[in-house]
Amino acid sequence: MNLDVIDIETNPRIADCVVAILKNRIRDHRQSLKKYYLSFSDYEDARKKKPNEFITQANWEDLCDYWDNDKTKERAKKAKVSRSYMKTPHNQGSKSFVVVRHELMKKDDESIIDEQHECNRIELYKSTHYKKGKGWASLEAKANYCAMQQKFKKAIDENQDVDVDKICDEVLGTRSGYIKGLGYGPKPNASRCGHAKIIKDLEEEKKYVEKEI
Repeated sequence: MNLDVIDIETNPRIADCVVAILKNRIRDHRQSLKKYYLSFSDYEDARKKKPNEFITQANWEDLCDYWDNDKTKERAKKAKVSRSYMKTPHNQGSKSFVVVRHELMKKDDESIIDEQHECNRIELYKSTHYKKGKGWASLEAKANYCAMQQKFKKAIDENQDVDVDKICDEVLGTRSGYIKGLGYGPKPNASRCGHAKIIKDLEEEKKYVEKEI
């Protein structure tokens, strides 16, 4: 597969982001292979039945041996405990935030969506940390979202320029090479976000929060 990425050879930040994304995709692929491995109750049966034609029998057996190793099992247990301490886990599994953002764009009102529109980070944060019927992934995720909504509404009420990226960075913090609540890659242009839609979402969220309280 040929991947053409603009400026990857001259822009270190783009190169770092691409490498990070590829590492995550490899990790996700290995996780799907391990899930298949764990579906077998017997180690020898799993070892004999590779999942698909995209992996050789020898490589599959090496992976099975690795997962059956006592040290590997111990590391997996520790990693599971560490994940349980995450304050704001998202609900998208291995799906990248780029894919989620694209899906949100397709669902939006056609009168708002055009080639210039992108889903902003506040909308995306709610979609990746809240599910209808299940609620928020964590109390801290809910608190973060409410804080971002309050800052957004305050800027609107005071007739100030709304900078969604700045609001998200203030609430979620920043990390080099990674945009919290958005994933890897460039931030969407704030001027492309539909303010009318966000205000509508604010009113709906206000009703929800009042109901929850």
